[in-house]
Amino acid sequence: MLQQTRPTILYDNLVKLTNSTLSFFEITAHPLANALDWADYTRFLVGPAGISYITSVIDSSALFDCFYVFYEIPAFSNGTNYKVILKKKDGGLYSTVATINIPAWEGKVPDTTMQLIKLPVPVTSGDGEIRVEFSIPASPNNNLYIKQIVVGKCFQPELGQWSGVAPSDLQQQFTAYNNISINGSILGRTVTRIEKQGAISLSLCSQEWIRDVWYPFLQHAIRKAFIYSWNHEKYPEAVAFASATSTPSPTNSSPPGKMDASLPMKLITN
Repeated sequence: MLQQTRPTILYDNLVKLTNSTLSFFEITAHPLANALDWADYTRFLVGPAGISYITSVIDSSALFDCFYVFYEIPAFSNGTNYKVILKKKDGGLYSTVATINIPAWEGKVPDTTMQLIKLPVPVTSGDGEIRVEFSIPASPNNNLYIKQIVVGKCFQPELGQWSGVAPSDLQQQFTAYNNISINGSILGRTVTRIEKQGAISLSLCSQEWIRDVWYPFLQHAIRKAFIYSWNHEKYPEAVAFASATSTPSPTNSSPPGKMDASLPMKLITN
């Protein structure tokens, strides 16, 4: 029997430039805005060593169940693990909601990775305040760069995608061409890097879900990236920073009252 997988999608960020403050002076060349702009080519520099944080004022009724961090640590970072901790404030006290551990990197080039944590159930902050806290080791070359931070409520479709969907983390990102001599011998190969691509393909969605959930998401995806995890329950490490290549309109399907929806996209993965 064919099995379906329900993708997890995150796009509505509670951490905004207009409702957030820093506990430290930001570096002009790498401001907080760079961690909230849905661009993979900008970076926010966290510092200094020790504990620092972003505080965001939100609606006390706002639900959130997902915490995403897209980060870069320098080569030979040394030292102990970095930590990025999500906290919420209730009754005047902060409590930890989720922790992303970032191991020290000993490679010769910077390490760029992303992590998505999904809570078992959505939570709120009774005091209307959340905090993203950074724990930076006091060691040489200990900079931590953030490409994107997202705290919000993920959504999943009513029905999943069929088993034929391509896992984003297993997609090949290269094409190869053989150079052939006159007598047919292979003289060498040319390897070219290409973008990872994928698609969300949904069937038999209710009219209400398309209008209330999918269509608002499309309005975001027209202009900005989003977070996509093709099967987060089983493969939480297979998360992608995704950008739509077009935004097709949902179409009516059979039986009456149901709709199909799709979204082609390009992907950045771990």
